[in-house]
Amino acid sequence: MQIFPWLAIIGVLTVFSVNSLAHSGRKALWRDEAHALQQFPKYKFPRIFWTGPPQEGSASPLDYLIMYAVYQLRQPLHYLSLQPHQYLRIHHLVALWLAMLFVYWKINRRINLSEILAFLAAVGFFLFNSTIYYYSSEMRMYSLWASLSFIWLFLHRFRRQLPVAWFIVILAAAATTTASTFQIVVFSAAVVITEILKQKRLIPRIPFSWLMPIFITLLINLNFLIQSPKYSYPPPAWIQFFNFWQQSLPAIISAAVLVIFHYRRRHWDRLEALLTASGWLLIGPVSFFLIRKGGLFFDPRQYVYYPAAYAYIIYEAASAIFFLLINFRKVPVYLYLTACLFIVSIWRQTDLSLPLQSVRFLILGQPISLPVNYSLLSPNVPGSIPQNYEFQEIDQYRLDNKAARTNFDVWWEYMLARYPPESFPRDPSAILVARARDFSFELVEIQKKL
Repeated sequence: MQIFPWLAIIGVLTVFSVNSLAHSGRKALWRDEAHALQQFPKYKFPRIFWTGPPQEGSASPLDYLIMYAVYQLRQPLHYLSLQPHQYLRIHHLVALWLAMLFVYWKINRRINLSEILAFLAAVGFFLFNSTIYYYSSEMRMYSLWASLSFIWLFLHRFRRQLPVAWFIVILAAAATTTASTFQIVVFSAAVVITEILKQKRLIPRIPFSWLMPIFITLLINLNFLIQSPKYSYPPPAWIQFFNFWQQSLPAIISAAVLVIFHYRRRHWDRLEALLTASGWLLIGPVSFFLIRKGGLFFDPRQYVYYPAAYAYIIYEAASAIFFLLINFRKVPVYLYLTACLFIVSIWRQTDLSLPLQSVRFLILGQPISLPVNYSLLSPNVPGSIPQNYEFQEIDQYRLDNKAARTNFDVWWEYMLARYPPESFPRDPSAILVARARDFSFELVEIQKKL
């Protein structure tokens, strides 16, 4: 029986990865991705690790450390037969695979059949969440942040049995984005509340071994927060946030019901993890208030850890219901109602077309849109590639010219590595003309030198 859950998780991950690779091959590097690539040759490893590239809104050293390693290995590994944009983004897919398989490997001997089924449901909803799918095809911190949040919550319940793994995960989360400060603060509050309920005293005795990880991660975040640059965007309207945040209200209600359910049964580890997950959702207005004060624009990506909280709440609700059904016990009506309300609410965020999309991609393939008009050059590859190029910037795109140029430079470097001059002839009389096209670029023509 143990082999079937493994196969199910691997199957879902494969479907997710096929679609993510197809998506990443059609998407240009964004401005902050391009900025990171521009900075890598300028700074040494310690600088990249400690602060990340300058002028980034979040230091995110762990993410940039991985990107830096991938960037250094791009040519020795021959781009793994991928397009350059896919190669530079594939480490986020690797992180997702490691997250799912590691969590299940660590907990599968500690849970019963009902919880295994619940975990599979949580993985499915997490991976097919449209936000997770979207950011898995980019070279930014959001996918890694979401993966670490997922591991955090599921290891949270077993942190007494797996303290080292859990400590490493929250340290990694602290080194991924300064916004993880909110997660750490909420987790701290969840620990205190759980201990108050368990010990029945207003000032509980909390072991130093539990407080040390919290203290260290807060120091790490404080360091990165101080280094983050200040912005001056017009403050976003509250209605923007509430239109987004109202989607999480059914999850908060479900978590509250489950908290009562587990409190009555004295399941303290489950209670603490649920308080953390629901607290991540509840603290949204506070984080948005600070976004307004800090002059940042609003974007749902700032709450990319929400799907991890949703997945854990689904896991807890499903495991409780499956356990009662498998043991022929009556399931409380309120559990059914809140679980159904929650699932219906997140259904709109779930893309169930991904399996069919992956099959379609494997059968038909998908065109790579970077660069635009590649067919202009394809007859010359690998026969006689122009030796030089000319890149034309367009004023209407302003700052985006830099992103377009970086996308072109990445692609041109890929061409040189894939078709080295010593093996494939170059045409010294020809020059390839490319120009900016928003974040991307297009090949315009091949000119003969006068």
